[in-house]
Amino acid sequence: MYYVCSLFIQPFKALHDFTNNLPHFIDSLYPYIEPYAWPAASISQTMTIWIVLLVTVDRYIAVCLPLSRHLRSMRRTKLATGATFVLAIIYNVPLKMAIG
Repeated sequence: MYYVCSLFIQPFKALHDFTNNLPHFIDSLYPYIEPYAWPAASISQTMTIWIVLLVTVDRYIAVCLPLSRHLRSMRRTKLATGATFVLAIIYNVPLKMAIG
């Protein structure tokens, strides 16, 4: 998701800035895409980092506490992923407010 959002932000803007190509895209579409692409990219980047942390904790529990199966279940995994999504949005709301 982060790469898809970045595709709409970085390459087209850089191509326009350095070559003056794509004037139609920058002038007509980019102002409508940018306000949604930046927050989506920030949220997906934050989620990626936190999901890696969740996987690390899961692997720690699996290796160091192998008999504690109640700590690792599909229900807990879905709950942790959903909480991560909500927290990533909450974490990035002040960033969106500061940008625009």
